[in-house]
Amino acid sequence: MVDALLESWRVLVADGIMIDLRPYHTNPALEIITANGTYVPGYIDDSGSVADDIASDNAIAEMVRQGRFARVSHDSFRFANYWDTLDGLLAYADERWRDFACIPPFVVEAARLCVASAGSHYQVRVPRAIHIAVYKKQI
Repeated sequence: MVDALLESWRVLVADGIMIDLRPYHTNPALEIITANGTYVPGYIDDSGSVADDIASDNAIAEMVRQGRFARVSHDSFRFANYWDTLDGLLAYADERWRDFACIPPFVVEAARLCVASAGSHYQVRVPRAIHIAVYKKQI
């Protein structure tokens, strides 16, 4: 990670801006949205990414300590992914999250019960907190 940040620093113009934009990995809720309300049958286990979050934070902190970047601002915001079906989410998770997150079987089963009671009119949502920080290149 430090090598990638060093390369970013190298190619940025003087006073150039680097943006750190990434999700916080905090076991987000799996939500089923129906006409009658929003239900949370459980949580997605994305704890496999926590070590990567820590490594990223440490690498950026090291670049700031070295005087290569100065943090200009930081914040977080809420973002959500939506699927039209539970099976759509499960297929997406199997393809894209396999290495760092999983939906526990008991959560899938509870979600299926929510979906069954909702009929065909529902959506699946996974809300996340997104971290954003702006850094300025220092010479």
